[in-house]
Amino acid sequence: MDLHEQVWSRLRDNGRHHVGINGLDCSGKSTFAESFQTFLSTKGISSVILRVDDYNDRGFQKRFYQEYIDLGLGRHGVDLEDYYNDSIRYCALKSAIEDHRHDLGVTIVEGVFLFKPMLSDLFQTKVFLEVSYAEAISRYEQRKARVGDTRPLAVMTDIWIPDFELYLERCDPKGQSDVIERFTGP
Repeated sequence: MDLHEQVWSRLRDNGRHHVGINGLDCSGKSTFAESFQTFLSTKGISSVILRVDDYNDRGFQKRFYQEYIDLGLGRHGVDLEDYYNDSIRYCALKSAIEDHRHDLGVTIVEGVFLFKPMLSDLFQTKVFLEVSYAEAISRYEQRKARVGDTRPLAVMTDIWIPDFELYLERCDPKGQSDVIERFTGP
């Protein structure tokens, strides 16, 4: 069964459903969220996508990345715990998800660190997209070029992957997930 069908089979009949799509940066979360929204529209189901990236604390991240660059692009000296805890405005994201709880249709939420305790119970269906670190790095390199992202490629290996490993250890998002899949595209 393809990924769209796997997630579709888990939707509730009451017309309201929150789907969380989680995985490492560049695992295909945004691409799957968009293709799943299109899939739902062919079934006559309305949906909305919320992106964790829209709830990033841009000021914090800018300062953090600058400190990282100033320290010579090494993870020694930057506090990965700070990034893990403070890079996303979790209360605002939680409020946005809860604001959709009475909407008919499907709320699709995609992003990293999505199944932390403060958010995890908001989802009726949890999807974890697997990707190898090498593939995620390659995808990030392509995305950097495509969108003009000026952050160094090393943020993936020095910040995002170590923080994702911390997340895997603390939250076990794969263990929480209803569907675990390697998504390669629509």
